[in-house]
Amino acid sequence: MIPILDFGTVFGKSIFQPFGLFRDLAKSEKNHFYGWVYCLGFSILYSLTALLLYLRGWQPVVTPVLNFPIEKYYLYQTFFTIPVAIFALGLGTVLAYWFSHLFGSETKLIEYWGPVCVASVIPLLFTMWIPETFFIPFLEPQTTPAPPYDMIRILAGSVWTVILIIIAVKHASGMNWFNSIITGIIAAGCIGSIMAYFFR
Repeated sequence: MIPILDFGTVFGKSIFQPFGLFRDLAKSEKNHFYGWVYCLGFSILYSLTALLLYLRGWQPVVTPVLNFPIEKYYLYQTFFTIPVAIFALGLGTVLAYWFSHLFGSETKLIEYWGPVCVASVIPLLFTMWIPETFFIPFLEPQTTPAPPYDMIRILAGSVWTVILIIIAVKHASGMNWFNSIITGIIAAGCIGSIMAYFFR
């Protein structure tokens, strides 16, 4: 039986019942559909956040790696957020597929897309998008929340993402927990590294 999933079910279960969600999502015909919904949805929202930061006069508090004028970095980020997010989530999905196949899984690549995207985006919404859209822009430009606050939200988001991706990989692939943990950490590390490199 193919599970029936709607937006409310996917969002709610990703927070309160992740095991049940990824078990159902792995079997659902809407697997890849929800992957694109979450990938593009987050990308668009975070693009608007970058634009808001630019309009509020913000500059990155951490020196960007990309050689853009720092006073206009968030304006540029408005435009490269979407392709970077697609690339990061796509590469993380491919790595999950490759490593799970090294461990003997026969799951198709497309079957990882939905679980990996949902598992990645849900923590980012709460630890990145919400504070950086509804709180940080309305501080005085070039001030930041207390360092402990930033460290807590970044650490919490990172740990939450890794855990969800491990659960997603486990249910998409059917592998044992040991192999799922290794694969999930690699996929999550790839996604997080790319986003940390580009997004400020």
